[in-house]
Amino acid sequence: MNAVTGARDQARDPVSIVEVVDPSTEFDSVRALWRTHRRWLGFLPTQGFADRIAKGTLLAAVQGTRVVGYVLYDLPRDRVKIIHLCVAQDHRGGGVARAMIEEVSTRHRERRGIELSCRRDFPANTLWPRLGFIPRRERIGRNEAGLPLTVWFRDHGHRDLFTIVPGADPRDRAVVAVDQNVVIDLVIKRDAASQTVHLEDDWLTEHIVLCITDEVDQEINNCEDPATRERMRAGLHRFRRLSTPSGMEGGWEELVSAIQAAAPKADAPDHRHLARAKAGGASYFVTRDRRLNDAKDRILAATGVHVVRPEELITQVDRLRATDRYEPAALHATPVSIRSAVGSEAEFVQRFLNYAQGEKKVRLEAEVRSAMAEPAAYEVLVIEDAGGNLVGGVVRGWMGDTLCVDLMRVAGADRTSYAVARQLAFLQRQEVANSRHSGEVVVRDPNPSAAVRDALEIEGYEHADGLWTSAIRRGLRTVADFEEASGIGDSGLSLFAAAVERRLWPVKVTGAGLPTFVVPIRPAWAAQLFDSTLAARTLFGREAGLGLSREHVYYRKPRNANGIAAPTRILWYVSGRGHGQPEGSVRAVSQLAEVVVGRPLTIHERFSRLGVFDIDQVRGAADSSGRVMALRFTDIELFARPIMLSELRSIAQSEGASFVAPMSPRRIDEGLFERLYRQASAYA
Repeated sequence: MNAVTGARDQARDPVSIVEVVDPSTEFDSVRALWRTHRRWLGFLPTQGFADRIAKGTLLAAVQGTRVVGYVLYDLPRDRVKIIHLCVAQDHRGGGVARAMIEEVSTRHRERRGIELSCRRDFPANTLWPRLGFIPRRERIGRNEAGLPLTVWFRDHGHRDLFTIVPGADPRDRAVVAVDQNVVIDLVIKRDAASQTVHLEDDWLTEHIVLCITDEVDQEINNCEDPATRERMRAGLHRFRRLSTPSGMEGGWEELVSAIQAAAPKADAPDHRHLARAKAGGASYFVTRDRRLNDAKDRILAATGVHVVRPEELITQVDRLRATDRYEPAALHATPVSIRSAVGSEAEFVQRFLNYAQGEKKVRLEAEVRSAMAEPAAYEVLVIEDAGGNLVGGVVRGWMGDTLCVDLMRVAGADRTSYAVARQLAFLQRQEVANSRHSGEVVVRDPNPSAAVRDALEIEGYEHADGLWTSAIRRGLRTVADFEEASGIGDSGLSLFAAAVERRLWPVKVTGAGLPTFVVPIRPAWAAQLFDSTLAARTLFGREAGLGLSREHVYYRKPRNANGIAAPTRILWYVSGRGHGQPEGSVRAVSQLAEVVVGRPLTIHERFSRLGVFDIDQVRGAADSSGRVMALRFTDIELFARPIMLSELRSIAQSEGASFVAPMSPRRIDEGLFERLYRQASAYA
């Protein structure tokens, strides 16, 4: 992110911060400000502005009728990421930048903080400390001068023992291989390739690393002009190099053959270049070659590599940085199933061989076949899409109380891959929890992909000495059982308890002040969101994709919410009779991760990646003022013994309380939650 700031003191009318809509005069003024200061702000497609408007993350500072500044930001994971912050030249020094930052901070107080990147030679670097930002780290920019960028962070003060510093892990960057024509565009800067040069914009290189393969050297050598060859070779230092791992044996020929079949009209050098990109671990291959782009769907199916044009990559990465990579909605249109890998050993090896880390085909084949030869000790499971393609797989076996996962693999590096990886990581934890004793999962795969590593990290696995470990705890524990809580003040205990419940699922932590709300939900939505028991009794059952979702979102009217806010537990009260229940009942518990209130279109755009509700249904959940509340929740535990309304009343009465069928979220005390959980949960 770059920003335009300065200093000028003069009395002005109050400045208001408004959410930009399209079409509007504010949007036109924002675009005009961007064009004026584009040198500092960098390139952003028009669609990039439109995407932020849809998400409600483009705000304008308005004085009277004039837009005097704007801030454009994203909401990846648990932080706010400033992309643009711009103040008009004649309004600098008047507090406009501070007002915009404070508004962003107020709107997203539940997130860890606000992050931005700025070139060290930009004047704005003197502003950020005054706005509460501290420099966290530096990274090398891709600007022509090679000047570094400083990463600034404004902390919201949340205490979370298990959150990693945003952006600290270089694996977050996608590996992008570029073909020879794109290399020429970037080195020579041809006028005909105006979009290609933006692949090296500073904001983009936070998310991707541009790479070349040995095939580029071959193509440069084929150039007849010595001066051009020299110029091209001198410019290759700007790229990372992907090497083809040694020891691929027959895997190389099979890979090239698969690409030839997927793109028969492309030339042999293109086939080799793609094969080298895949073998080197690239997620994207950027080319303007029409024959490769025409075959991009077949190439993706065969290799898991996305073939894109330069401008398409810019748009995709811009959208990717605006939200989490996790998008289970990508699975909804493609029914999936989990089954034994018997009969699919060869495809398992072909789909999940990690070329980039030099994994040998013969070794992977031996490991899979050895596990399948001992069915009493090992399981080999695969996730298969509707087309019969393997999209994920595991090899696992028990050693005492430890579930050892020797292989955990997904195909590709797109959003579907991340969704599958998240579910695979969770399923191993669930397997231990269902074993009716506390234990742990140890993932000892020596060659996991970036999607798997990311999923293991998000799902709470600890990484040390090449192993990923997740401890599983069952039942109810008091906060005093955890030594780490001894140094935390009362105000931070609820956050600590929420973090522990996520990390050690399905344990529940009491005595920390973590609230519990009973939230009503209609049976049809409960069946689609989390209740497979109810879904089995409906005509169509539950969408297959939802079974692979680790996060969900439920929409309701904002009124009578009774102060529900994250972090909190939700007990889901499924209302009404029928659909397999004689009366309303509490059927599940989950953790509330986020509460957002806003316009239906903005809210739906923000959470559509989690699927289920379409825009008309979100509008239908809005109140008379046109606003809707979204509850994003995770870590769902479906109760083994649902508690009916009549029983709820009896239990509440024994606790000296009363219980009526809720029409809106209702908080209950911890003693009642403990009674209900002990009676309903298989893990209690």
